[in-house]
Order: sequence, then structure tokens, then C-alpha cells
Amino acid sequence: MASDGKLTEDESSIILDQTLHQNGSAGCRPKSKVRRDTPFSNPIYKQISLRNGEINKMTKEKIQEKLAELRLGTRGVKEVLKKRLKNYYKRQKLLKANFKYHSEADMFYDYILVIDFEATCNEVNIPGFNFEVIEFPVVMICMTEMRVVHTFHSYCRPTLNPKLSSFCIHLTGITQSVVNNAPLFTEVMSQLEDWMQTVGLKDKGVKFAVATDGPWDMSRFLYQQCHLSNVPFPKWGRKWINVRKAFGNCYSVRQVKLTTMLEYLGMEFEGEQHRGIDDAKNIARILLCMLKDGCELRINERLFAKKAQHVSGDDKNVVSVSKSEAEQDLATELDTEWTDSTGTDIKGLSTSRSDSASSHDKKQSVDIITGISELSLGQSLGHSDDGDNIEDLIAYHNIQQGQF
Repeated sequence: MASDGKLTEDESSIILDQTLHQNGSAGCRPKSKVRRDTPFSNPIYKQISLRNGEINKMTKEKIQEKLAELRLGTRGVKEVLKKRLKNYYKRQKLLKANFKYHSEADMFYDYILVIDFEATCNEVNIPGFNFEVIEFPVVMICMTEMRVVHTFHSYCRPTLNPKLSSFCIHLTGITQSVVNNAPLFTEVMSQLEDWMQTVGLKDKGVKFAVATDGPWDMSRFLYQQCHLSNVPFPKWGRKWINVRKAFGNCYSVRQVKLTTMLEYLGMEFEGEQHRGIDDAKNIARILLCMLKDGCELRINERLFAKKAQHVSGDDKNVVSVSKSEAEQDLATELDTEWTDSTGTDIKGLSTSRSDSASSHDKKQSVDIITGISELSLGQSLGHSDDGDNIEDLIAYHNIQQGQF
């Protein structure tokens, strides 16, 4: 048992096995427990657990003093500082024991692409209004260099509602003249494909993941825009790292908005809020800090293709992805060849496929179009659905501004 009174993973497993052994189901002969050696059977992990328990009992001031002695960052809330100190001692213990240690968080993906769209919007929800992407930023993090290495940025010209509302202009800072002179979304997607080729993301064996602040950028904005523009939904957009969720799990805190995550880390927002490229750069700053603190980053959400039906209760069109599932899926996908933006050979969701596409893929595409159209922000956050016409985008921006 760790010094904080909590059972370690191995101890919990032993107690569970003993309980099952003693309370064997009727008609079943209890079997003696066979202890299997695992990578965590080494006594070094017991020592790490004990040290973690000691850190849990320390005050924030004591943790900061120790971090300062070790020349580590001292900014952030207590949970962040605890994670930072625990990761330091874990790394030192494993290195001292001659373990081949490296941070899996740094090594699993080659790159992370941070995306944060801005879209057309109104102050008051208009039934049937289609949100269109008007800013498309991508910030590329190299995991081995632990820094931003490339950026892609373009504005997009909306076509269904070409005139921006005054609310949208005030919120995003994007003016009418900017979108009037911007390329269409289809052109931007083509430019993005070329950019991805240029920076090496399409090279064989390269592993990367998309990261977003919440589920909405991929599940609503990108998917609906691809459908409206009749272009293929990109394979890389099917799954992503929900940074809010990863941040909460890493530091054992509740899921919070972008500016609050920065505050937890002792940082301030740089640039203009709700400007897509600035939001993406600040999300990248958060991810880099998480990586330095030993947080493991894995794809943790994906689109859920479901049969067309009314969504209610806990039904969601975005589902969680486990760490093992993310790793297994990526290993499988490394064998998949990349193609251009026509989507002919992409083994993903597409709204513009050739006639030779299988009926299964066509059905899957239709199912997800229906499912995504029913996605509500309230359901994504675990709140009740008060009706069919949820003001998704306004609620999303209210969350960003702390008004939810």
C-alpha cells in the first residue's frame, strides 16, 4: 500500500483475485491464483508508488521548493506541480535502475497537428443555419524536437451565408473583406493536402494525430463543411486527441476551457482569443507543457457511425477511444496508403466517392451525416438535451468565454 493510503495497481489486482478465489461462483471450483510477471512486477515500481504517496502529502509550497531545487518549472496549480515532480522522480528511478526509459508520450506519434476552426455564427440561433468554416489553422508539433515546426493557415470564403454577422465579426475578428478575398473551402483542403505532402506527413510510416480543444472541430465543423462542399471527409479527421479530456486525465482535474488550462499551468493566453491560429498556438503550448510533465497523449475520441435515429439520453455521436484501441488502430493504419484529396483510395469517411465505392462505405457515410447533424453540445458535455434545436455554436463560444 502506498503511503497515501491508496492501493497500487498490483495490490488491487491481488485483492481482486483473492476475492474471486474465495467467493467462487456456485458449481465452479476455485482455482489458486497464478501470479504472472508483468513489466510492473519489478520492485522499482513499488518505490515509485511510495514516492508518489509522499508527494501527495506535500503542500504546494513544499512542492514548489523541491521543484526549484531541481531547476524545474514552479508555475501552475498544485495538481500540475504534483504531476511534474512525480514524473521527475519516476524518470530518475527508472534510469538509475538501468531501465531503458523514454517518455512514451514523446515517442508514440511523430507529430501532432493542432486544429482550431472558426466558423460563421449568429448571436441568436437560426433554425436550419449551416455553420461554415471561415478560418483553417494547423500548428504542427514535432514530438522528438518538442517544439512547433510548421504552421498552415488560411481563411475560407463561405458560400451559403457569404455575409458575416456583426456578432461573428466581433467574436472572431475576421472581417468581411478577409473572407471575400479568401479561397473556397475546397481550395483550402487541396492546399492542405499539398502542405501535408511537403512537410512529410504523408511519408510512409509517419505517425501523427490531430489535437483539438473539445470534440466539435472534427465532429461538427469539419464534417458538416465537407458535406456542404461535397468533398471527401479526410481520414485523419475521424479520430483526434480531445485536449480538454487529456488535460483533465493527466493532472486529475475537471475538464476546463482553453484559458483555464493555461491558468492551471501558470501561463497566459498569447494573441487574440477566438482567432483560430492564436487558439491553435496556445493549445500547442499546453500540449508541450503536458509532454514535459510526462503526460501520455493518445487519440481519445472518434466519430461514431450509427444507424439513423433520434439521439437522446446518453447516446452520442462522439465516442471515447481507449489507449489500447488508439495504439492498435494506428498500427493497422500504418499499412494504409495516402492519396490526394479526391478520396478515391482513402479508407475513411467520404461524402464524394466514386461509383465503385462499396455499399457498406456509402451506408456508413450516410449514417454519420445523419448522426453528426443530431450532435448536440449538451450531450457531448453530459448535460441534458432541452430540445432538438440546441444552440450548439453559441453554447460552444459561451464555454470559451466562461459563460456556460
